[in-house]
Amino acid sequence: NDEFGALYNTEKTILYAYPKASENKSYVIPSTVTTIGEAPFRWNLSLEKITVHPQNKNYKEFNNVLYTIDGTTLISYPAQRNGDSYTLEPTTTKIGMSAFCQSHILTVTLNENLKEIGDSAFESASSLKNLHITKNVNKIGEKVVEFAVDLADVTVDSNNISFKIGNHALYSYDGTTLYFYPVAKTGVTSFTTLATTKT
Repeated sequence: NDEFGALYNTEKTILYAYPKASENKSYVIPSTVTTIGEAPFRWNLSLEKITVHPQNKNYKEFNNVLYTIDGTTLISYPAQRNGDSYTLEPTTTKIGMSAFCQSHILTVTLNENLKEIGDSAFESASSLKNLHITKNVNKIGEKVVEFAVDLADVTVDSNNISFKIGNHALYSYDGTTLYFYPVAKTGVTSFTTLATTKT
């Protein structure tokens, strides 16, 4: 562990986890880190910003949000980051596992290059109001919006060939897989799955 309680390997090249009980407002990814495990900041409720040592060759931050060095994968959005809305960097192709977990974000604008939304990406993002799936998203993980209790609406770009909306819920394009129903949807008293639904 380092002085902040973050768990590393001996060489401090792999970051495994950051303590959920830490009350620090910021954290700097050291220059030595070459690998970051899945969702290391998942349950921390205090971080406002995550920055990266300028000599780190594998990761960087955009406006206090942690990304891979090439900007393709959003790894972690700090739970207490300032602002109610966020727009993904145009280079982003993947939102990592639990990337927005516990954040107080109201809206997230997904970019046109995005292809994958990882497992539990918006888990416990309890203020998130809506989610628009852009045209090139072709993979969505499990429990993406679990405990996102304010989510009232999900929409899909009309040119997306992997997903669609049916009875206000998100489905695979062929209608066989139900991904999720926005739990805060208003004006609807009942929900029925599509006849094509298998899972």
